[in-house]
Order: sequence, then C-alpha cells, then structure tokens
Amino acid sequence: MTRSVLFIQLPLLDHGRFYIAGNVDYAPASLTAYLHRRFRNTVRCESLPDTLANFASNRLIARYIDAVDPEIVAFTCYLWNIERNLEIAREIRERAPRRTILFGGPEIAQGSWALAEPRDAVDAFVTGEGEWFFSRLLGGVDLGPYRTDIRGNAVYAQPAAELLSADEIVEPFTAGYLNTMNDGSIFLELVRGCPYRCAYCNYSKNSATVRELPFDRLVTAIERGRAHELTEIYILAPTFNRSSDFDPLLRRLAAMRHGVRLHTEMRTDGIDTDMAARMYDAGFRSLEVGLQTLSTRALREIGRSSRTDAELAGMTALRDAGIDLKIGIIPGLPGDTPEGFIGTVTRLIEEGFGDQIELYPLLVLPGTRMRDIASNRSARFQSAPPYYFTDGWGFDEGMIRDIVARVRAETGYEYDTIRIPDCLAGAGSGIVGGVHFRGDDPDRWDGARYRDIIDTNVFTITVSLGSPDAIVPGLPRLFSLLPADVLYTLIFVCDLPIPEQPIVDFLTRRESDSFLMRLRIFDEPKRDSRIQCFQVITDPAVYRIAHDTYRVIEPIFRLTMDTMDAIPLVRRCERLGMVLAPGVYEHVARFIITEFSDRPDRIGFESETDMARFYRECGLDLVRVPLTPSVLDR
Repeated sequence: MTRSVLFIQLPLLDHGRFYIAGNVDYAPASLTAYLHRRFRNTVRCESLPDTLANFASNRLIARYIDAVDPEIVAFTCYLWNIERNLEIAREIRERAPRRTILFGGPEIAQGSWALAEPRDAVDAFVTGEGEWFFSRLLGGVDLGPYRTDIRGNAVYAQPAAELLSADEIVEPFTAGYLNTMNDGSIFLELVRGCPYRCAYCNYSKNSATVRELPFDRLVTAIERGRAHELTEIYILAPTFNRSSDFDPLLRRLAAMRHGVRLHTEMRTDGIDTDMAARMYDAGFRSLEVGLQTLSTRALREIGRSSRTDAELAGMTALRDAGIDLKIGIIPGLPGDTPEGFIGTVTRLIEEGFGDQIELYPLLVLPGTRMRDIASNRSARFQSAPPYYFTDGWGFDEGMIRDIVARVRAETGYEYDTIRIPDCLAGAGSGIVGGVHFRGDDPDRWDGARYRDIIDTNVFTITVSLGSPDAIVPGLPRLFSLLPADVLYTLIFVCDLPIPEQPIVDFLTRRESDSFLMRLRIFDEPKRDSRIQCFQVITDPAVYRIAHDTYRVIEPIFRLTMDTMDAIPLVRRCERLGMVLAPGVYEHVARFIITEFSDRPDRIGFESETDMARFYRECGLDLVRVPLTPSVLDR
C-alpha cells in the first residue's frame, strides 16, 4: 500500500503580498526528495502548491486537502505561522477526524507557545530533523521510546546520536524537487548544524553537530540553474568561510563565470582585502553579517567570541570590494545598555555603514539559552510568538522604541513600510481576492454578502463613497460577519476628509491578541492591525490635509491626466503615496522615476504595462506575483 503525505509551509503574512519572496518551501522539498529516495514507490509526497500556500485562505486550503485526501498532513512550523497552522489543523480535524496531522520545524521546542496547552487537532509534535522522524514513522519503527508528553501533547524528539550523515541529506533543487522563487532565487543548504552557541539562536541546539555537504552541490545548482532562469542562490552555511579549502572553492566559482548572484551569512573577522575581492569574483554580491553589538560584555553574555575590530575591518574590505552588506544589530541584549547600543550605531555610522544597518528585535525563543537567561533574571518577554524581549537588565519597551526611532532618524532605516496596495485593473483569476461596492448604500455593508467568497489570505475591500458618513455605522456591520483569520486591505475612494477617531475606536475594539498585534515594539499600531486602511484621493488639497493629519488611514493620491497640475503641491509631502491611472506614466515618467525609484513601495499602477516600464527604466527587479485574484463588484 502506498502511503501519502502532504507537506505544508505557510508564509509570514503581510498586506502587501510581497511576503511570498521569502517563503521557500525548502524543508518540504528536502523531505520529499529524501522520502522518495528512501522508500521509492511506497510513499507519495507532495507539497501544498505554491499559489495556495502563499495566497489562499484557510477555507480554500482545507478544501484542497479534502480533494487530494492525504493520509498525513505535515506542517513546517515557524513562529510566524504556528497560529495559522493550528487554525487550519482544527478545520482539517473537523472535516476528516481520522487524518493524521503532524507539526515539526524550528518552532517546536520545549517552552513553545504551541505546547502551552493541549492541541487536540495535532496528533504529534516533532523536534529534530524531519528525515529522521519520517524514516521511522513510515518504516514501521516503534516511536514509543522517543515520545514524551507535554501538557497532553505527544512530542517526539530526535536523539543527538541519531543525526543524519551528510551523505543522507538530499539537496532538493539539484534533485529536481525545488523550483526557483518568483524572483528567480533559491536556497541551498551546504552545511547542516552550527558550531556557534549564540544564546538567542535555537539552530545549534537543534543540530549542534556540523555536517558539511559536498561543495559540488553548489556547482551543480549553478549549472542546472542556467535552464531555470536562476538569478540568486542564498547559501545556507553558517561556517561557509571557515572551511580550510574556502579559497580554492572561491577560485573554482570565479572560473565558472556563472553570473548567478550568491548570498550567505558570514562572520567577517577573517576577511581581508584579497579575500573580499576573490569573493566578489566568485559571484558574491550581498552578505548578511550578524554583528549584533560592539559591546564586548554583551557578546560575552550571549556566547559570541567575535573580535569586533576584526569584524569591522572585514566588513570594510567586503564593502570596498563591491559587496552589499546587511549588518544586523540587536538592541536589548543582556550585558548591553541603551547608551552602549547607541554607541554601536554611532560607530557603524562613523565607519560608513549607516545605510547598511538592519535592526532586529531580541527574541527569547523557546529552547534557547536566552530563554533560560531571561527566566533566571526575571526579564519580561512575550509568552507567545514572536517572543519579543520587552523588559530587563536595564532596558524596557519605551527605551527600545526610542532606540528604534533614533536609528531611523540617523540612518533613514525603516523596519517596515506600508506598501501601496495592488491597484492593477483586470478580471484576474477564478479565485476571489476582493470586492468593490458603493458605500452610500447601507445594504452593501452587509458582511454576509462577502463572507463565503473570500478565497485569499489577504482580501481587499474597496468602498466608493460620496460622503464618509457611511463609514461609522458600516464598519461594524461589515466586519462582524467576515472571517477573523484573514488580513483585510480596506480602501476608501473618497475626495472628502474622513474623521479617523471612530475608525481608531473600531479597530481598537475589534483587535484581539494576535501575531500582528505583538509586533508593536518595532512598529506603529496602524501597521499591526489585521485591517489596513487606505484612502484614494484625487483632490490635492484634501490629500495634503489627509497626509498631515491621518494616523491610521494611509492616503494615496491618484494621478490622472486631469490632476497632473497638482504634482508640485503633492510632491512636497514627506510620505507621498501615489497610484497612476492608465496612460499617465509616459507623461510624468521623469518625475515618477526621480520620486519613487528608491521607494517603489510608495507607487502603485492601474496598468501593468506602465508598472513594467517603471521598473525597467529604474533598473529594479519586478517580482511577478503568479496570481491576480478577481475583484467582484457587489
């Protein structure tokens, strides 16, 4: 009998849909490749199709699972998708009580929110390598010795002595099980495990033994990628530049003249000018550098042995070689101080890295030494994902907000921006991703009209208004009957100022504790709601008023042939957001390129031709979303 497994990996959701670029179903693809090799024709594995994983509502995903009818549904769990995974698991259980539901991935660890209470919809939680668990489950091995029970949940843990060897690990792209993402990039694992013991990271805890995969897999991926429009490889290898034969490997890559952009994470304390030049010649165009802080005390507290001066020297060499750096730093580390962290920022600016700084919150992840440190020192952190540190060892939430604000002011850094929503015209696909109605008709605010047509995980509701008066009674009626597990983009089309306070009051009453609501340390409240509000305006005077006074609604100026004379007025707005009517771009191309080439998230188009031309003329990569949902007029 053939066993069937469906793997599901869901993305971090945001309203702009550009989250999909980071949702690489590497774990499902690796497991599928491994199990097909291990069990040949006795196991059939598939992943949830990308379009469904990235765009579909929970209801649509559950319907697909019913249709393919797998014996086992296995979720890859990260802190950003665990809540949604549980919601879908509950729906699966209601539809098919006998279907086996498994949860694995980095989020499954002692102390995880997922294990804080009984999860009746999940048959088993797995820690460790998925290949290990499935080889035993499908091979008929008794898993009883590996089982513990945590708050009524069955948890199976991989022993350290049973890790896979490097030869057993299957690389999915070269094996034909992983496609490139929409931007032409892939992930590629060259090292499994990590020798470092950073207190805030759970990677080494899950896989402390380092296994290096053959370097030829990278070479093969580059060669195979020529037939798949491969543009970039993100190399998963925390020890990539620590290998004794690193230099010969670079020379080999350079000799290929392959044209694929290479990207990885790296400590830079061993990089000199010559090595940086060879890395550039080998194809490296960007690197992530986990600097975290320049405080030696904090580095010692978190278990990092970095030599800060050597790290800075290596970063300088890489930058001068033409490699773009993303330098990650974390405010709030134990052993650091607010003043000391600002000193780190100041030093990086002085060294010329101000525009390459990326701020990361301190996460007190389950299963890490940081969780033990925080608990032992009575620090406060969120008990549910994303587990942000909020208070302790001389920091509090207000201080962290102040640090973020100061870094933004001094570097121009933005943790998150509100992207102008998709305004492309067209009928789209057969699934429904939005509705448009006239808000002056009270009956159109009836949420029951739209509840059963929502097919996407981000649903757009466009309301044309002659007067904003209909909003206050309309919003509660609309959302009281709509699903709570969907993100909503609410667009008001109106040329009158909208009183915001009733909307703020409504959102405050409606919002409950959710993953998005827990992102408040680094975000303004309006970016955290399940509902994001926009207003499309054609009157420049009203737009200026909205721009200067709104706190929750994001104003968008619609540029038409009739409103081009307003450009001098609106361009003075600090956070100009604009959407172009079809045919306008060719008349204002110079202005649009000047204004938006470095912030394309602030410009929207109603014509796909205009959008493609803008990105081409700005030299920007346009990530094609493989789905244009239908928008219904109701």
